[in-house]
Amino acid sequence: MGSAGKMRAEFAGWELRLYDRATATQLSSRLNQQTFHLPDGPQEEERDQEMRAAMEDALRVVRGEKSTLASAGNVNQWADKEKNTIQFGYDTDEEAEKWWRNQERAGGSRFLLGCTADSYRSM
Repeated sequence: MGSAGKMRAEFAGWELRLYDRATATQLSSRLNQQTFHLPDGPQEEERDQEMRAAMEDALRVVRGEKSTLASAGNVNQWADKEKNTIQFGYDTDEEAEKWWRNQERAGGSRFLLGCTADSYRSM
């Protein structure tokens, strides 16, 4: 395979690696569009109560007290600890390095950049 073809193949592999995560992030963003733009009424009031409870819980944790909210499934995405861990605990550099290693084990190369992820970051 020529160098341009090899580069396209490696980019496609990296794109596949990120697709599910990027899709989940976009779907969460779309959900926030609904959550934060409710018309005045019962749904808005319920959302506000849930957000207030999440804020109070976060303050408890800051004071060293135990969280009283469920860690996953909260309608308020900012209070959903599992979603927050997935979204903000993700290390892109670490994932890139894992992908490079998997490519090498599968007989691929680091042709795409001609270097390790670490040396690319230092450029």
